[in-house]
Amino acid sequence: DDDRIVPGNTQFDIYSSYYSNPYYADSVIMDALDKKGDFGGLSNDHIAQFVVGALREMVTYMYGIRELYTAIDECESDSADHGSASWDRAAAVLIGSIDGAKQSSDYPSGGKLMYSLGNEVCDNFDKCSDSNVGASSSKLVEYLTGGKLFLSDKECEGASDLVDVGITSSLQVSLI
Repeated sequence: DDDRIVPGNTQFDIYSSYYSNPYYADSVIMDALDKKGDFGGLSNDHIAQFVVGALREMVTYMYGIRELYTAIDECESDSADHGSASWDRAAAVLIGSIDGAKQSSDYPSGGKLMYSLGNEVCDNFDKCSDSNVGASSSKLVEYLTGGKLFLSDKECEGASDLVDVGITSSLQVSLI
């Protein structure tokens, strides 16, 4: 039994079932780096582009979701912080650390994690605010804030509902 797999993580169940492999991200990234299968004829630049995308859209996404489910498990088991630290780790990895007003030419949207991806695709759905913040990114912050409040009040089911319905839906917009 692998302690990195959190029971109840429906997103992980969907992904590992789709790929018929609980280590799907590791397998596809290693295949790319080893230039196996579909990756055999690709240039190093194409491989690098794929690996960066897979790390962001498979690994980071799933790690963030895993931390949210860990927070809920800790809340239900009455841990000292009710899952607050795990929830904070999820928020940090999903939102990122370089997002905000200071932007560089390397990161014109302010970052490269899920929050910024939501901002990058908001134009495609006509869902950008006047400040170019995507509706899915705004909802993600709203849901993460609400979940943190649920955990602090030991309302574990409320936090779980936010993950299952709101947070995963908001994140999936970024994956399109």
